[in-house]
Amino acid sequence: IRKVMTVSHILVPYDGTDKSDQAFDEALKITKKYSCTLSVVTCFFQGYQKPFGRVDYILDEHIVLTKKKKLEEKAKIENVSFSHHVIEALNIVGVILAFAEENNVDMIIMGSQKRQGFKKLIQGSISEEIQKYAKCIVKII
Repeated sequence: IRKVMTVSHILVPYDGTDKSDQAFDEALKITKKYSCTLSVVTCFFQGYQKPFGRVDYILDEHIVLTKKKKLEEKAKIENVSFSHHVIEALNIVGVILAFAEENNVDMIIMGSQKRQGFKKLIQGSISEEIQKYAKCIVKII
């Protein structure tokens, strides 16, 4: 007996980078092909302290709205609708995993910055953590 996996809800963690744009484009293709539900989560925070210095990531409301319009334009071209959730959070991995579980997400499609060495040690890898702990399929772009 062969078990067939169906995907009905896709989540794209979106931060406005080229890789997250590519992940969104991939999710649009799959959503259109299989008539899935598509959700986008953008996490932001004002900055926080990590060992060896300060790491700032400021994503203000204007930037979020501009990015959301860009995604809406792409989705409109493909005739796909999606929901966009903007969440302020220090623990991005926790927010993404909780959203996926609470909303019965079958697949997470996300970009990866491929950090290595010292930068990876300091900043970590969100995509690796998601892939490690998610209870659904994770596709890394």
